[in-house]
Amino acid sequence: MSEELQLSTEGLNRSFGRHAVIRGLDLRVPTGTVYGFLGRNGAGKTTTIRMIMGILSPDRGTLTLGGKTVRRTSPRLRASIGYVSQQQHFYPWMRV
Repeated sequence: MSEELQLSTEGLNRSFGRHAVIRGLDLRVPTGTVYGFLGRNGAGKTTTIRMIMGILSPDRGTLTLGGKTVRRTSPRLRASIGYVSQQQHFYPWMRV
């Protein structure tokens, strides 16, 4: 039996210059679950979340949200993503 996935990534990669931050991330988040990212500074947690939210684009790999493969996250899809940061960040496209 396969579970319905709300979020999945396959082979997600992101670099900044020559510095590879995310290499080959495979992630599966079933519908109805809550996930958090834990790790040391510089592990790529924020970069991963920013790719999921559409703030950053992956260099390679596939990102699927709500069963749809996305390259750019639409405003409508962004509105369905919950995100709580340790620090305050304001993005002009986000609305309260």
